[in-house]
Amino acid sequence: SAHDAAAFCWAFSALGCADSSLFTELALHLDSDGSHRATALRRLSPPLAAEFSWALASASVEAPSVFATLQELCVSNMEILETEDVCGFAWAFATQNGTAVTFDAIARYAERYAGRLRPAEVNLLCWALNGRAQ
Repeated sequence: SAHDAAAFCWAFSALGCADSSLFTELALHLDSDGSHRATALRRLSPPLAAEFSWALASASVEAPSVFATLQELCVSNMEILETEDVCGFAWAFATQNGTAVTFDAIARYAERYAGRLRPAEVNLLCWALNGRAQ
């Protein structure tokens, strides 16, 4: 399932055992669908999509279409995300050339929920919004 694939990628990335080629193939498979219904990637829960984004970015996966879908999920679900989810998305998109629309939504979230952010989250969001890793 998409849930299992995303959790698998997150776990192996967190352990430092990511396989970029395998993760790329899994991500592309989850984002493809021969019918007109939502892809498996689009059906991930927003928190799991954030973890999957982080896992793919940390494995240096190069799949622009997948990251575009994940950015759409991030922006469209912004109001229901927890701060750690937004930080996961922010880090992933900062390292994978996120769009201005995505970063504008993240900045609005950070401003609105500034009181909820932990110091490490503030630091990460400042880095992601200001520096966007090269």
